[in-house]
Amino acid sequence: MEQFWESLALVLAAVIPAYLGFLTAREKPKADVRGKDTVDNAQRQMQDLLKTLLDRVAKLEEAQEALEVKYNFSLAALRQVRQRYPALQLDVHESVEADL
Repeated sequence: MEQFWESLALVLAAVIPAYLGFLTAREKPKADVRGKDTVDNAQRQMQDLLKTLLDRVAKLEEAQEALEVKYNFSLAALRQVRQRYPALQLDVHESVEADL
C-alpha cells in the first residue's frame, strides 16, 4: 500500500508542473511560436502525458488489487497455522497482527 502512495506521489509530481506549463501555454495566442513548439503541440503533448499517466495509475491500481489479494490469502494461511499450532510463536509486524 505504501508503494502505491509513493508511486502516486511521483505521478503527481510529474503532472502538476506539466499542467501548469499547459495552462501558461494555453494563454498564449495561437500565432505565438516559442521555438518550434506551438500551443497546439503543447496541448497534444499534455493530452499524451495525461493518457500515459492515467494508464500508469490504472496499472498501479491493478497491482494494488493483486497485492491485496495475495496479502489476504497470506493472512488466511497465517490464521490457519495459528489455529492448528497455537503453541507456535510467530513474530509479525504490528499492522499484520492488527489485521489478524
